[in-house]
Amino acid sequence: MSLYAEITQKSIDFKVFEHLHIQRFSSDEILQTIKVLMGQAQYKQLSRALGEAGLAIHPNDEELLTINSLMATLDKNWDQVFEWMKTLMDLRGDKNSSSSYTIFTNALFNRLDYDSAWSTVNEALKRFPENQQLQTLHLKISECRFHLEISKRPQ
Repeated sequence: MSLYAEITQKSIDFKVFEHLHIQRFSSDEILQTIKVLMGQAQYKQLSRALGEAGLAIHPNDEELLTINSLMATLDKNWDQVFEWMKTLMDLRGDKNSSSSYTIFTNALFNRLDYDSAWSTVNEALKRFPENQQLQTLHLKISECRFHLEISKRPQ
């Protein structure tokens, strides 16, 4: 029986996902099941729990890190986006895409870590100087840093 069928037909309580239950499924089957669940509003929490359980078994799986980061972004859980994207970016090294940099920089920005966001977007722009999203982020972070500096000046 597929993982999706087990989850939806057996009414598995997502709070009790454990290594023993899903470790028999490949990371690809976990990923595909998450994608199907994400498209169904009633399974939102279930897809999140399955994603976390999948990463517990396959902590360095790039696809699982990516989809978990996406789900955390949708939930605006910036600390979790940061953790998963940091792991993903460390794994990929020089092979990171402009999209990865954009998501990671947004997470840093939304965590109010402007200095790290600034250095990350500048690093990204060295690799992807024509990327419009990165240029927009650069401007946004620059404006925030400027306003923070002004607010620190004595009146």
